[in-house]
Amino acid sequence: MAPPTRIRLQAGTLPAVVGSLVRETRHAIGWSQDELAGRAGTSQTKVWRIERGDAAAQDLATLDRVLGALGLRSTLEIEGRHLADREDQRDPVHAALATAVAGRLQRCGWSVSGEVPTGASSPTGWIDLLGYREGDASMAIVEIKTDLPDIGGLQRQVSWYEREAPHAARRLGWRPEFAAVIVVCLDTTAVARQLRDHRPVLGPAFPGDARALSAWLRDPAAPHPRRRTLVVTDLAPHRGLALEPSGLHGRRPPAAYRDYRDAAAVLAARRARSRAG
Repeated sequence: MAPPTRIRLQAGTLPAVVGSLVRETRHAIGWSQDELAGRAGTSQTKVWRIERGDAAAQDLATLDRVLGALGLRSTLEIEGRHLADREDQRDPVHAALATAVAGRLQRCGWSVSGEVPTGASSPTGWIDLLGYREGDASMAIVEIKTDLPDIGGLQRQVSWYEREAPHAARRLGWRPEFAAVIVVCLDTTAVARQLRDHRPVLGPAFPGDARALSAWLRDPAAPHPRRRTLVVTDLAPHRGLALEPSGLHGRRPPAAYRDYRDAAAVLAARRARSRAG
């Protein structure tokens, strides 16, 4: 049995790709267009139009019969990684943490852009925060995490943003010469447990030190940090960066919250006091 054919589509390519697949499969079987049309319950003209890539002829019902007659089974797989990014950004705790980190960076002299889309013509994801410091042409690629349910997904996401961030920066008029990835996690006991359990994987993937990173973020004359650093922080107002060690490379301070729900309750109470005042 031949392996399945996987077709990676770009916008506007579906009719032509499907047409070629139908034509090549029909030739391999040895059927004429008339024979395929008869078996699929359609006309020879319709088959001819499908094979030419005529989108108007490729309605789902007809395609289902044509592909079925050829013995082809089709599966539609839609990758929606960028939609998960948008769901995160609508989360109130995630949004509050991103706002807090952006403000801290700006107070240290960084230009910050939030929810920066990746992809040239259509969004393939959104970088939570992209920072640029013109003085030393440095860029900070910041990913905000309130939880860590998918360690492999985090590593793939970071690798993707490392590749895409320079293009996104140029669209903002920035010309970075050095870039560091900063994963900022909500400081909860639940996250600490996940970091501890996955330390053998995450430690080598994020070798940076929180203190060296903070020094560089505050001072362009400080040495460059490692290119990937994972830190933790809370939602409390801070004058400084308040990016604490994650525990991947040593001890970490006690967590500020038990879990996401605890942080959300603290945030809700703060907002209620603000409205009341």
